[in-house]
Amino acid sequence: MVFNNNKKGAQGIGTLIIFIAMILVAAVAAGVLIQTSSSLQSKALDVGSQSQERVTTTLDVVQVYGDDATDHKFNTSDSLNAVVRLGAGSDPIKMTEMKIKFSTKDYSGILTFADGSPTNTTYDADNTGDYIQQGETVVLSFKFPSEVKESESVELMFMPEAGSPLPVTFTTPSVMVNKMVQLR
Repeated sequence: MVFNNNKKGAQGIGTLIIFIAMILVAAVAAGVLIQTSSSLQSKALDVGSQSQERVTTTLDVVQVYGDDATDHKFNTSDSLNAVVRLGAGSDPIKMTEMKIKFSTKDYSGILTFADGSPTNTTYDADNTGDYIQQGETVVLSFKFPSEVKESESVELMFMPEAGSPLPVTFTTPSVMVNKMVQLR
């Protein structure tokens, strides 16, 4: 009896080559998966922190009042003041990046921060820094952008760049004769 081992050896080398090729393909695929998963994890962390900032950063409006309604209305030379503070767990809000939308039935406009005296298109704050910090109470002041009469609805929308917009709606009193009028 004569055994022919040449065929079995050739089959074993072919199987070994296929086995090594499969290991190389699996190694490349594992490398691609690891790189993709680390990239996705990094993006997920960024999105998560941005989402948390947007959800948790907000203002609390303590009080809104107007100055000089002795003529039964607020003119464009009269001041509107909003006493605000950061909401619980909020990050500081940069004043130059926050806008205030002022809306009545006849007017709608956006106010931006001005370092100095307020006008009809800008607002000013009584704090010393550029940020509203945790624990601070800040008075935001601006001139009425349009005339507001008795029993008129007004909406203020405080819009920080990062964070939740805060709508504040109030109706002016039906009789305004005082120097200072509590609005909210």
